[in-house]
Amino acid sequence: MFDHSRHLAFATIGLLMLLGTTSCDTHDPSSPASPSSSSTAASPTSSTPHTFAELATHPCNALDAADTAGFSVTRPGAEQPGAAGGCFWTTPTTGFSFYPHPSSDLTTPLPPAPGATAITVAQHRAVQIRESLPNGKEAGCTVTVAATGGGSFNVEVAIAGAGSDTAPIVDTCALGIDIATTILSHLT
Repeated sequence: MFDHSRHLAFATIGLLMLLGTTSCDTHDPSSPASPSSSSTAASPTSSTPHTFAELATHPCNALDAADTAGFSVTRPGAEQPGAAGGCFWTTPTTGFSFYPHPSSDLTTPLPPAPGATAITVAQHRAVQIRESLPNGKEAGCTVTVAATGGGSFNVEVAIAGAGSDTAPIVDTCALGIDIATTILSHLT
């Protein structure tokens, strides 16, 4: 079964990465998805522990300033509008998102998603799905992790310029696991 929401998420990440890497500012300051808008940008400065419920309402708090520096983030997290309610960050080589699902454990889908591999992330049940382009090049990875006390979250990582001759080589699943592990370290 084709998962349209996953495909749409990667298409959105790719589009946001393309817009984010252009030399001119294409963002409308009145747009809710603009990183310059104070209601959608977040730059957490401490590693204060958060509950999963808090991250569901403020997803950009999933990573603090030390985390974003460690992942070489070049733009502050921008909250993503819509039902999924996530946060998106960019780096020189990738774009990545955090999407909390406080009322759904998406690590046990029935039937399992094609290409899904069961893994463990920081002693939490998890699933990773590597995304490849038709030419076989890696495009990204989604890591879904079960949260303590119920629910789950996705970390989606996409390669900047995936499929082009100049696209960087990134192990997106390893990066996704590192990001998920960091998020889990802040949860109470």
